[in-house]
Amino acid sequence: MQFTEASSDILTEAAAVLGASSRREARRIARAELRAARYCVSCRWFLLHAPRVTSMASPRAVVDQLDPWERDEHILRLAAAWILLQGI
Repeated sequence: MQFTEASSDILTEAAAVLGASSRREARRIARAELRAARYCVSCRWFLLHAPRVTSMASPRAVVDQLDPWERDEHILRLAAAWILLQGI
């Protein structure tokens, strides 16, 4: 998958975290992840702080910045979804 933005490596990594093979599929999966996040306490916490996340940070770097209590099994995918939708 190719992205034209300067942060293409980060967007490609985010798409890979979501398991997407195309830009269109990445957007679809990212939107679904953000919709599902409304029902998870940890994910809602992330969404409250997500405006500080930019498309210039990799999903794993974003998760590493969080305190342990702010993480769950969904956070990496949620960070990838947020970065994708901000960077595309």
